[in-house]
Amino acid sequence: MRRPTSIQVLVVMAGIGAGSLVLWGFSLGWHRAWWAVAASIPVGTGMLLFWYVCAMFSLADPGDYTVDDAAAVGAIRVAVPTAAAVTVLLVALLGRLTSD
Repeated sequence: MRRPTSIQVLVVMAGIGAGSLVLWGFSLGWHRAWWAVAASIPVGTGMLLFWYVCAMFSLADPGDYTVDDAAAVGAIRVAVPTAAAVTVLLVALLGRLTSD
């Protein structure tokens, strides 16, 4: 069996993360649940960072003992932009769906 390339793994993981975020935003908008945004922002950010760390570990060279350090540094560097993106997407989806 052929091993997937790095790009294929990243595309699949990004698709799962972004797709579930958009579906959750539509669900919140459908139910007009503005109160849930406060909980959804850290949860959505954590989910996307979890997929990032999974990608870092799955694409790492088995002989590289510094991969856990690289994953931690990368997660810290992308945490704030990820939280900002999740906030903007959820609020935009909610605002779009709840404006009558």
